[in-house]
Amino acid sequence: MSRALAIRGLQLVRPATTQAAAAAVAGHRGSWQQHPHFIWRQAQFGSQSAGGGGGGKAPDDQQAGQPTPAAAKQEREKAPPDSETAASRPASSPDQPTSSAASSAEAPPSNSKESADEQAAPASSSLNPDLQQYIQQLKKLKGSSTVLKQEVGVERLWWQTLLQNWVGGLVQGWIGDFLRSRIDESFDVDDTLEGAKDAYWMVHQLVEQEDWDTLRPMTSAKLFNAFRGTVDAYKADGLVWRTAVSQDLEAGIRGLGFATKQQMAAFAPEHADLAPDDTSLLVRPGGMFLVLTIQIRGRQQVTISRQEDGHIVAELTDKRPVRWKFARGPLPSSLPTDRLECPWFLLSI
Repeated sequence: MSRALAIRGLQLVRPATTQAAAAAVAGHRGSWQQHPHFIWRQAQFGSQSAGGGGGGKAPDDQQAGQPTPAAAKQEREKAPPDSETAASRPASSPDQPTSSAASSAEAPPSNSKESADEQAAPASSSLNPDLQQYIQQLKKLKGSSTVLKQEVGVERLWWQTLLQNWVGGLVQGWIGDFLRSRIDESFDVDDTLEGAKDAYWMVHQLVEQEDWDTLRPMTSAKLFNAFRGTVDAYKADGLVWRTAVSQDLEAGIRGLGFATKQQMAAFAPEHADLAPDDTSLLVRPGGMFLVLTIQIRGRQQVTISRQEDGHIVAELTDKRPVRWKFARGPLPSSLPTDRLECPWFLLSI
Protein backbone atom coordinates (compact mmCIF):
# COMPACT_ATOMS: atom_id res chain seq x y z
CA MET A 1 0.00 0.00 0.00
CA SER A 2 1.27 3.44 -0.87
CA ARG A 3 2.38 5.50 2.12
CA ALA A 4 -0.33 8.14 2.32
CA LEU A 5 -2.69 9.82 4.68
CA ALA A 6 -6.13 8.20 4.54
CA ILE A 7 -8.84 10.85 4.55
CA ARG A 8 -12.36 9.49 5.06
CA GLY A 9 -11.29 6.12 3.67
CA LEU A 10 -9.63 7.56 0.56
CA GLN A 11 -6.02 6.62 -0.06
CA LEU A 12 -4.55 9.76 -1.54
CA VAL A 13 -2.03 8.94 -4.26
CA ARG A 14 0.01 11.74 -5.76
CA PRO A 15 -1.38 12.53 -9.23
CA ALA A 16 0.94 12.63 -12.21
CA THR A 17 -0.11 16.09 -13.33
CA THR A 18 1.29 19.21 -11.72
CA GLN A 19 -1.74 21.36 -12.57
CA ALA A 20 -3.60 22.50 -9.45
CA ALA A 21 -5.90 25.20 -8.24
CA ALA A 22 -5.89 25.91 -4.54
CA ALA A 23 -3.93 29.15 -4.05
CA ALA A 24 -4.91 32.74 -4.58
CA VAL A 25 -2.94 35.33 -6.55
CA ALA A 26 -1.15 38.30 -5.03
CA GLY A 27 -1.13 41.76 -6.59
CA HIS A 28 1.72 43.92 -7.78
CA ARG A 29 3.56 45.60 -4.90
CA GLY A 30 3.52 48.99 -6.58
CA SER A 31 -0.15 49.65 -7.25
CA TRP A 32 -1.87 46.38 -6.27
CA GLN A 33 -2.86 45.26 -2.84
CA GLN A 34 -1.34 41.97 -1.71
CA HIS A 35 -4.28 39.55 -1.88
CA PRO A 36 -4.59 37.55 1.35
CA HIS A 37 -5.18 33.84 1.00
CA PHE A 38 -8.91 33.55 0.42
CA ILE A 39 -9.33 30.21 2.12
CA TRP A 40 -7.10 31.09 5.02
CA ARG A 41 -9.34 34.11 5.61
CA GLN A 42 -12.62 32.20 5.43
CA ALA A 43 -11.76 28.85 6.94
CA GLN A 44 -8.97 29.47 9.40
CA PHE A 45 -9.04 27.27 12.48
CA GLY A 46 -7.76 29.59 15.23
CA SER A 47 -4.31 29.04 16.66
CA GLN A 48 -5.20 29.98 20.23
CA SER A 49 -7.98 29.14 22.64
CA ALA A 50 -8.54 28.05 26.20
CA GLY A 51 -9.80 24.68 25.06
CA GLY A 52 -6.78 23.62 23.03
CA GLY A 53 -4.14 21.14 23.96
CA GLY A 54 -0.39 21.46 24.11
CA GLY A 55 2.01 21.36 21.25
CA GLY A 56 4.91 23.12 19.65
CA LYS A 57 5.84 25.45 16.81
CA ALA A 58 8.96 26.26 14.89
CA PRO A 59 9.77 29.68 13.44
CA ASP A 60 9.63 29.99 9.68
CA ASP A 61 9.08 32.40 6.81
CA GLN A 62 5.83 34.22 6.17
CA GLN A 63 3.28 31.69 5.03
CA ALA A 64 1.94 31.66 1.52
CA GLY A 65 -1.20 33.65 1.04
CA GLN A 66 -0.86 35.75 4.18
CA PRO A 67 -0.77 39.51 3.66
CA THR A 68 2.52 41.31 4.11
CA PRO A 69 2.81 43.61 7.17
CA ALA A 70 2.78 46.65 4.89
CA ALA A 71 -0.45 45.57 3.17
CA ALA A 72 -2.11 44.81 6.48
CA LYS A 73 -1.08 48.21 7.86
CA GLN A 74 -2.44 49.94 4.76
CA GLU A 75 -5.80 48.20 5.17
CA ARG A 76 -5.97 49.09 8.87
CA GLU A 77 -5.40 52.76 8.06
CA LYS A 78 -8.25 52.65 5.50
CA ALA A 79 -10.71 50.97 7.88
CA PRO A 80 -13.20 53.19 9.75
CA PRO A 81 -12.60 53.39 13.53
CA ASP A 82 -15.81 51.57 14.44
CA SER A 83 -15.39 48.61 12.10
CA GLU A 84 -13.01 45.74 11.62
CA THR A 85 -12.06 44.61 8.13
CA ALA A 86 -10.62 41.26 7.13
CA ALA A 87 -7.20 42.83 6.69
CA SER A 88 -7.29 44.39 10.17
CA ARG A 89 -7.99 41.13 11.95
CA PRO A 90 -4.88 39.51 13.41
CA ALA A 91 -3.38 36.97 11.04
CA SER A 92 -1.74 33.75 12.14
CA SER A 93 1.95 33.91 11.45
CA PRO A 94 5.08 31.98 12.37
CA ASP A 95 5.64 34.49 15.19
CA GLN A 96 2.39 33.48 16.87
CA PRO A 97 2.02 30.27 18.91
CA THR A 98 0.36 27.37 17.16
CA SER A 99 0.52 24.91 20.01
CA SER A 100 -3.25 25.01 20.36
CA ALA A 101 -5.11 24.41 17.13
CA ALA A 102 -8.56 24.99 18.57
CA SER A 103 -10.70 28.05 17.85
CA SER A 104 -13.02 29.68 20.34
CA ALA A 105 -15.77 30.09 17.72
CA GLU A 106 -18.88 28.06 18.43
CA ALA A 107 -21.85 27.01 16.34
CA PRO A 108 -24.80 24.77 17.19
CA PRO A 109 -24.67 21.28 15.72
CA SER A 110 -26.98 20.61 12.81
CA ASN A 111 -29.27 17.72 12.08
CA SER A 112 -28.56 17.35 8.38
CA LYS A 113 -25.64 17.44 5.99
CA GLU A 114 -27.20 20.25 3.95
CA SER A 115 -27.77 22.52 6.92
CA ALA A 116 -24.28 21.73 8.17
CA ASP A 117 -22.75 23.00 4.96
CA GLU A 118 -24.85 26.16 5.11
CA GLN A 119 -23.94 26.90 8.72
CA ALA A 120 -20.24 26.22 8.39
CA ALA A 121 -19.34 28.81 5.79
CA PRO A 122 -20.64 31.97 4.17
CA ALA A 123 -22.20 31.84 0.73
CA SER A 124 -20.11 32.91 -2.25
CA SER A 125 -22.02 36.20 -2.35
CA SER A 126 -20.61 37.05 1.09
CA LEU A 127 -16.96 36.41 0.31
CA ASN A 128 -14.53 38.59 2.23
CA PRO A 129 -14.09 42.15 0.91
CA ASP A 130 -10.40 41.60 0.13
CA LEU A 131 -11.20 38.86 -2.38
CA GLN A 132 -13.99 40.89 -3.98
CA GLN A 133 -11.71 43.92 -4.31
CA TYR A 134 -8.94 41.82 -5.81
CA ILE A 135 -11.24 40.31 -8.43
CA GLN A 136 -12.44 43.79 -9.37
CA GLN A 137 -8.81 44.84 -9.87
CA LEU A 138 -8.18 41.83 -12.09
CA LYS A 139 -11.23 42.66 -14.19
CA LYS A 140 -9.60 45.97 -15.15
CA LEU A 141 -6.88 44.00 -16.95
CA LYS A 142 -9.28 41.81 -18.93
CA GLY A 143 -9.42 44.19 -21.87
CA SER A 144 -5.69 44.93 -22.04
CA SER A 145 -2.60 43.04 -23.15
CA THR A 146 -0.82 43.74 -19.87
CA VAL A 147 0.34 40.72 -17.87
CA LEU A 148 0.75 41.39 -14.18
CA LYS A 149 3.78 39.49 -12.84
CA GLN A 150 5.02 39.07 -9.31
CA GLU A 151 7.31 36.81 -7.30
CA VAL A 152 6.84 36.51 -3.55
CA GLY A 153 8.97 34.70 -1.03
CA VAL A 154 12.74 34.62 -0.92
CA GLU A 155 15.27 31.83 -0.78
CA ARG A 156 16.39 31.16 2.77
CA LEU A 157 19.97 31.81 3.79
CA TRP A 158 21.99 28.77 4.80
CA TRP A 159 21.89 29.64 8.49
CA GLN A 160 18.12 30.20 8.35
CA THR A 161 17.63 26.79 6.79
CA LEU A 162 19.89 25.21 9.41
CA LEU A 163 18.11 26.91 12.31
CA GLN A 164 14.61 26.21 11.05
CA ASN A 165 15.39 22.57 10.34
CA TRP A 166 16.94 22.15 13.77
CA VAL A 167 14.10 23.77 15.71
CA GLY A 168 11.48 22.17 13.46
CA GLY A 169 13.06 18.77 14.02
CA LEU A 170 12.86 19.21 17.79
CA VAL A 171 9.20 20.19 17.61
CA GLN A 172 8.33 17.39 15.21
CA GLY A 173 10.17 14.82 17.33
CA TRP A 174 8.42 15.93 20.51
CA ILE A 175 4.98 15.80 18.88
CA GLY A 176 5.67 12.36 17.42
CA ASP A 177 6.80 11.00 20.79
CA PHE A 178 3.80 12.55 22.54
CA LEU A 179 1.29 11.06 20.11
CA ARG A 180 2.83 7.58 20.29
CA SER A 181 2.96 7.56 24.09
CA ARG A 182 -0.34 9.31 24.88
CA ILE A 183 -2.68 8.98 21.89
CA ASP A 184 -1.88 6.52 19.08
CA GLU A 185 0.87 3.96 19.54
CA SER A 186 0.99 3.31 15.78
CA PHE A 187 1.55 6.98 14.79
CA ASP A 188 4.33 7.30 12.22
CA VAL A 189 5.79 10.72 11.41
CA ASP A 190 7.13 9.80 7.96
CA ASP A 191 3.88 8.19 6.81
CA THR A 192 1.89 11.18 8.03
CA LEU A 193 4.09 13.68 6.19
CA GLU A 194 3.94 11.66 2.96
CA GLY A 195 0.18 11.51 3.30
CA ALA A 196 -0.01 15.27 3.87
CA LYS A 197 1.96 15.93 0.68
CA ASP A 198 -0.29 13.55 -1.24
CA ALA A 199 -3.33 15.37 0.15
CA TYR A 200 -1.79 18.69 -0.93
CA TRP A 201 -1.52 17.45 -4.52
CA MET A 202 -4.91 15.79 -4.55
CA VAL A 203 -6.86 18.73 -3.13
CA HIS A 204 -5.26 21.12 -5.64
CA GLN A 205 -6.20 18.83 -8.51
CA LEU A 206 -9.78 18.28 -7.34
CA VAL A 207 -10.38 22.01 -6.97
CA GLU A 208 -9.05 22.66 -10.48
CA GLN A 209 -11.27 19.91 -11.90
CA GLU A 210 -14.20 21.14 -9.78
CA ASP A 211 -14.72 17.58 -8.61
CA TRP A 212 -16.75 18.65 -5.62
CA ASP A 213 -18.28 15.23 -4.94
CA THR A 214 -14.84 13.73 -4.33
CA LEU A 215 -13.50 16.72 -2.44
CA ARG A 216 -16.43 17.15 -0.05
CA PRO A 217 -15.83 14.16 2.29
CA MET A 218 -12.12 14.98 2.47
CA THR A 219 -12.54 18.47 3.98
CA SER A 220 -14.49 20.32 6.63
CA ALA A 221 -17.74 21.94 5.51
CA LYS A 222 -16.37 25.44 6.04
CA LEU A 223 -13.22 24.82 4.01
CA PHE A 224 -15.18 23.12 1.23
CA ASN A 225 -17.52 26.09 0.90
CA ALA A 226 -14.56 28.47 0.86
CA PHE A 227 -12.99 26.49 -2.01
CA ARG A 228 -16.17 26.34 -4.03
CA GLY A 229 -17.28 29.89 -3.31
CA THR A 230 -13.98 31.36 -4.45
CA VAL A 231 -13.90 29.35 -7.68
CA ASP A 232 -17.45 30.52 -8.41
CA ALA A 233 -16.49 34.13 -7.66
CA TYR A 234 -13.67 34.05 -10.22
CA LYS A 235 -15.85 32.34 -12.83
CA ALA A 236 -18.66 34.85 -12.33
CA ASP A 237 -16.29 37.61 -13.39
CA GLY A 238 -14.94 35.75 -16.41
CA LEU A 239 -11.64 34.73 -14.82
CA VAL A 240 -9.95 31.32 -14.61
CA TRP A 241 -7.25 30.65 -12.06
CA ARG A 242 -4.73 27.79 -12.17
CA THR A 243 -1.81 26.72 -10.00
CA ALA A 244 1.13 24.50 -10.92
CA VAL A 245 2.84 23.00 -7.86
CA SER A 246 6.48 21.93 -7.83
CA GLN A 247 7.28 18.27 -7.25
CA ASP A 248 10.00 18.86 -4.64
CA LEU A 249 7.69 19.44 -1.68
CA GLU A 250 8.98 19.60 1.88
CA ALA A 251 6.72 18.88 4.85
CA GLY A 252 7.08 19.06 8.61
CA ILE A 253 4.84 18.82 11.67
CA ARG A 254 4.66 22.24 13.30
CA GLY A 255 1.74 22.15 15.71
CA LEU A 256 -0.52 19.93 17.82
CA GLY A 257 -3.79 20.71 19.54
CA PHE A 258 -7.17 19.38 20.57
CA ALA A 259 -10.63 20.77 19.74
CA THR A 260 -13.86 20.32 21.65
CA LYS A 261 -17.18 19.36 20.08
CA GLN A 262 -18.36 22.97 20.24
CA GLN A 263 -15.22 24.26 18.53
CA MET A 264 -15.39 21.61 15.81
CA ALA A 265 -19.05 22.39 15.14
CA ALA A 266 -18.07 25.78 13.72
CA PHE A 267 -16.02 24.10 10.97
CA ALA A 268 -17.21 20.53 10.53
CA PRO A 269 -20.67 19.99 12.09
CA GLU A 270 -20.99 16.53 10.58
CA HIS A 271 -17.85 15.45 12.46
CA ALA A 272 -18.79 17.30 15.64
CA ASP A 273 -22.06 15.34 15.78
CA LEU A 274 -20.01 12.18 16.34
CA ALA A 275 -18.61 13.46 19.64
CA PRO A 276 -20.41 12.91 22.97
CA ASP A 277 -22.35 15.86 24.37
CA ASP A 278 -21.04 15.34 27.90
CA THR A 279 -17.31 14.69 28.29
CA SER A 280 -17.11 15.57 31.99
CA LEU A 281 -16.57 11.93 32.92
CA LEU A 282 -13.87 11.40 30.28
CA VAL A 283 -10.19 11.96 30.84
CA ARG A 284 -9.04 14.55 28.34
CA PRO A 285 -8.40 14.48 25.48
CA GLY A 286 -10.98 11.69 25.29
CA GLY A 287 -14.02 12.82 23.30
CA MET A 288 -12.04 15.66 21.70
CA PHE A 289 -10.56 16.02 18.20
CA LEU A 290 -6.87 15.79 17.44
CA VAL A 291 -5.63 18.66 15.22
CA LEU A 292 -2.24 18.42 13.56
CA THR A 293 -0.60 21.41 11.83
CA ILE A 294 1.68 20.47 8.93
CA GLN A 295 3.82 22.98 7.07
CA ILE A 296 4.35 22.36 3.36
CA ARG A 297 6.99 24.20 1.37
CA GLY A 298 7.22 24.26 -2.42
CA ARG A 299 7.03 26.55 -5.44
CA GLN A 300 3.58 27.52 -6.74
CA GLN A 301 3.13 29.04 -10.20
CA VAL A 302 -0.24 30.78 -10.26
CA THR A 303 -1.90 32.17 -13.40
CA ILE A 304 -5.11 34.15 -13.85
CA SER A 305 -6.56 34.15 -17.37
CA ARG A 306 -9.66 35.37 -19.20
CA GLN A 307 -12.32 32.71 -19.50
CA GLU A 308 -13.37 33.62 -23.06
CA ASP A 309 -9.99 33.41 -24.81
CA GLY A 310 -7.48 32.11 -22.24
CA HIS A 311 -5.42 35.32 -22.31
CA ILE A 312 -3.26 35.50 -19.16
CA VAL A 313 -3.76 38.68 -17.15
CA ALA A 314 -1.69 37.84 -14.04
CA GLU A 315 1.14 35.51 -13.04
CA LEU A 316 2.55 34.83 -9.61
CA THR A 317 5.45 32.71 -8.40
CA ASP A 318 5.01 31.97 -4.70
CA LYS A 319 7.82 30.35 -2.70
CA ARG A 320 6.34 30.84 0.75
CA PRO A 321 5.33 27.90 2.96
CA VAL A 322 1.72 27.06 3.79
CA ARG A 323 0.29 25.40 6.87
CA TRP A 324 -2.56 22.93 6.65
CA LYS A 325 -4.48 21.59 9.63
CA PHE A 326 -5.61 17.97 9.59
CA ALA A 327 -8.04 16.63 12.17
CA ARG A 328 -9.39 13.30 13.34
CA GLY A 329 -11.74 12.25 16.07
CA PRO A 330 -13.52 12.09 18.36
CA LEU A 331 -10.80 10.35 20.36
CA PRO A 332 -11.78 7.27 22.40
CA SER A 333 -12.14 7.48 26.17
CA SER A 334 -9.30 5.03 26.78
CA LEU A 335 -5.92 6.33 25.66
CA PRO A 336 -3.39 5.50 24.40
CA THR A 337 -4.77 3.04 21.89
CA ASP A 338 -2.83 0.68 19.67
CA ARG A 339 -4.38 2.25 16.55
CA LEU A 340 -6.87 5.06 15.96
CA GLU A 341 -9.62 4.07 13.54
CA CYS A 342 -11.13 7.52 12.99
CA PRO A 343 -9.98 8.93 9.62
CA TRP A 344 -8.15 12.18 8.94
CA PHE A 345 -9.82 15.08 7.15
CA LEU A 346 -8.55 18.50 6.09
CA LEU A 347 -9.83 21.04 8.61
CA SER A 348 -8.40 24.36 7.39
CA ILE A 349 -5.50 25.87 5.46
